[in-house]
Amino acid sequence: MAFQVSPGVLVQERDLTRIIPAVSTSIGAFAGEFRKGPLDEVVSISSEAELVDTFGKPDSNNFEYFFSAANFLAYSNSLRVVRATQTSHANANDSGSSFLIKNIDDYDSNYAGGEIFGGANYVAKTAGAHGNNLLVSTCPSATAYSQELASGNSVASAGAVGDTTVTVDDVDLASNVINVGDIIQFSTTAATTDFDDGEFYRVTAINTGTNVVTFVQHPRGSGGLKRIILDNSHIRRRWRYYELFDKAPGTSPYAEARAGVNDEIHIVVVDEDGGISGTKGDVLETYDAVSKGSDAKTPQGEPHER
Repeated sequence: MAFQVSPGVLVQERDLTRIIPAVSTSIGAFAGEFRKGPLDEVVSISSEAELVDTFGKPDSNNFEYFFSAANFLAYSNSLRVVRATQTSHANANDSGSSFLIKNIDDYDSNYAGGEIFGGANYVAKTAGAHGNNLLVSTCPSATAYSQELASGNSVASAGAVGDTTVTVDDVDLASNVINVGDIIQFSTTAATTDFDDGEFYRVTAINTGTNVVTFVQHPRGSGGLKRIILDNSHIRRRWRYYELFDKAPGTSPYAEARAGVNDEIHIVVVDEDGGISGTKGDVLETYDAVSKGSDAKTPQGEPHER
């Protein structure tokens, strides 16, 4: 055996080509109740981390199923898992209708053409309460992205420092002039459009009967006016998530080449309750300038997204 007479580094080369690694041959199958994931579909799971990522963490309703599967994965890396359908399962959506989309194959076969019950525009991918945490916000036009309101929608009465409400001439909710969640600014002097770029407020409520707008400081999330707001001060409003995008949605090259206009839309998916990411209001996904045209393509032939 080689040895050294003084401290140093000894390099040895070993031939491992004739060693056969031990490979797990135990394959298991399991069906149970889980918080999320595809229904009635066999999914190959190789680790507990992948089990959590695919079917969610255990809770008081399914811990027996989860830990039974996790226990098997402690000894093997090959488990076929099926999330069983329950009578209470439904996909969260923006219409309030109750319907079930089990998995991607079910969607492609029965819903990909837009056949969604109850006029729903957005449906959670996962059936069950997991999808109830989601909020989808869209910005369909440049006006919805940002605008300075006309004088008919300006401040109707002065506001003092610390106030969390302001009365405007007309909130005009029917025309979506001011919406809950909008980021607003007030002009620094009455009857002008000079705005202080350091003062932002987020609308939390609107009373269409009294034209009272309730707000908090943005992004702080609390507090009222930082300075006095004069009567007839103008208002600038922006979509709540405008900061996440470089510019307003417009017209895609695909639509422009076909004499189309204003087909782009920004979309944001938010963990409204914090039940998915652990942080209330955390933005999960953003889609920048997606075309409203179902046949729109990029110059490379892919579905259009800036």
